[in-house]
Amino acid sequence: MQFVYPWFLWALAAISIPIIIHLFHFRRYKKIVFSDIRFLQQLQEQNKSKQKLKDLLVLLCRILAVSAMVLAFSQPFVPLVQNSKTGGSNVVSVFVDNSFSMNAQGTDGALFEMAKNKARAIVNAYDNHDKFQVLTNDLSGSEQRVVNKTEALARIDNIEPTPASANILDIWAKQNTAFWVEGNSYFHSYIIGDFQQTQFKLSGITLDSAINHNFIPLENKLAQNISIDSVYINTPFIKANEPVNLQIKLTNHGQTEVAGLVVKVTLNKVQKALINVNLAAEESIVADAAVTQSGDTWQEGEASITDYPITFDDKLYFAFKPTSKHYILHIGKGPNKFINAVYANDANYALTPSTFGNINYQDFIKYNLIIVDEPIDWSSGLSTELNNYLEQGGQVLIIPSSENSMAINAFGADNGLPVYGNAIKQSLKVNSVNSQHILFKDVFKQRTAYTDYPVVSIHYPIQKQSKTRGKAVITLNNGNDLLWQTAVKKGNVYQLAVPLKETYSNLQQHSLFVPMMLNMALGAKKNNPIYYVIKQNKQAFLPTEKSVTQKLIVIKGAKQELITEATLYQGQKVIQTEAINSPGWFKVTEKGGSGVLSVLAFNNNRTESSMNFLSADAIAAQTETFNKVTVNTADAQVLGAQISSELSGKQLWRWFIIIAILFLFTEIALLRLLR
Repeated sequence: MQFVYPWFLWALAAISIPIIIHLFHFRRYKKIVFSDIRFLQQLQEQNKSKQKLKDLLVLLCRILAVSAMVLAFSQPFVPLVQNSKTGGSNVVSVFVDNSFSMNAQGTDGALFEMAKNKARAIVNAYDNHDKFQVLTNDLSGSEQRVVNKTEALARIDNIEPTPASANILDIWAKQNTAFWVEGNSYFHSYIIGDFQQTQFKLSGITLDSAINHNFIPLENKLAQNISIDSVYINTPFIKANEPVNLQIKLTNHGQTEVAGLVVKVTLNKVQKALINVNLAAEESIVADAAVTQSGDTWQEGEASITDYPITFDDKLYFAFKPTSKHYILHIGKGPNKFINAVYANDANYALTPSTFGNINYQDFIKYNLIIVDEPIDWSSGLSTELNNYLEQGGQVLIIPSSENSMAINAFGADNGLPVYGNAIKQSLKVNSVNSQHILFKDVFKQRTAYTDYPVVSIHYPIQKQSKTRGKAVITLNNGNDLLWQTAVKKGNVYQLAVPLKETYSNLQQHSLFVPMMLNMALGAKKNNPIYYVIKQNKQAFLPTEKSVTQKLIVIKGAKQELITEATLYQGQKVIQTEAINSPGWFKVTEKGGSGVLSVLAFNNNRTESSMNFLSADAIAAQTETFNKVTVNTADAQVLGAQISSELSGKQLWRWFIIIAILFLFTEIALLRLLR
């Protein structure tokens, strides 16, 4: 038994009052002289022991009556659950799932409204002095704050659907933070939602035993949904006015086959492709769509299908800009006539010369390819900046020096590259070329034993170590490699085994040299993403070829406009996009400027597309080893009544009032009947 107001038990001291009255209520006898004893015959004889018993019974009734009244005012109850309220305050955190899947219909209407009704019932079941936290999938900073009952109900009323989707660990982290701040209270966690399996992964989680965890699943009866999961372009760059092969991934999340689904692709609101696909149950496919863009300006694309009732994942927006030029930086002792000749003949390439003593490291990010030609010394500054460049997906070509071929070995050892050995003077010929490599794919129409390959007179062997990574691209007939590629961070490092001089080889004069150098610049830094995910991608990079002079940047879409700051991160301008909450295209401009820096496409998160939900039984099975866990599927009205009953327990104060009245009547009876 516990008490709502245990401090009122101090009133039990009031039982001393009848005890004092009993102890000091001494009857004083007075002598009376009677002339004749006959007048006493009518008096009732009274036994002294009987009177004493009567007084003790009356005292006992008074003590018990006072005790019962004090206990009644203390409101005793038998708790039905642990941590029922005992005069202290409860801290209640309620998570309301407001993701897109909650727009489905349930047994009593839309799941989203059912969730809000249950959240109201939970809050109303608690007292006014209790504290509340109302969370949604947004998990915003304002939701972290604990509020009173009135404000909690107002917050529930204002909840709207959101494209965000929070997982169970993030939700519990927010709840636990609020509980920790409140300190010595009773903690109650409520999770209300459809419990999508992608969002609520409960297995392997340890729960805090000091918190009462309550899972309130809502049955989502949707069994069919088709989503456009992603759109991507396989080619490393996009040429203006040429076809672009789009890869469109679609998934059938239902148990029924879908035939003849129409996928429409538009560019700048002009239909460019229309394809039909068939999807088996729970199947994902990648459909190809060839589209041709016009001009070299930003292209606003959209892939769409028609699928009901869930529509938030039926469109996927994307944006890209055709590549007009590829930029190459040549760092050497001076110009290299062979490299100059390759890029001078193609208007799509721009070569910038630089010397080892005059390197502008800040411009590294702008280049698709950096050629380090015959370095005699290798500075730590060059290593640092090349590592940063490779982190951004850049390409580096290293050509060994005829004066000091081992200059790069320290840089190579730090990045898993092979090292250069001493020169080998031997007439050799290229034995094999990896025709499937991106540098030479589609270069050879047919190869025979008589195919003309470059010849080598002197080379510096590329020696593999135990930590060496990568693969051979061109191999000599003695087993050594003429060109080696290593993936470093997000980029690639190519190593030639010869300087570009006639005394070493004829590679620079061979027909193989031109496609090798051109394609090496094409597979350079990864392009910026063609689309972003709302609430998941919280920043976006601006194109490196654009010069940004203003700090304030305007991001403007059809339904939303915001102003942010451009900051420098790893040599590239970046802007914050966390505040974007609607799908579509957003033009990025400098504040006060008219030119478009970039076009960003944002889409809803596809984690809500899955139609796999945890049932109440599945939740109970996954949490059966936890303490203080309740799974409740009752409707809002019953849920509120259950919580009120569990918090209050079995009330006993009425019984104590009845007991007090019974003892008072017993006292009266004793005084009247036992004379």
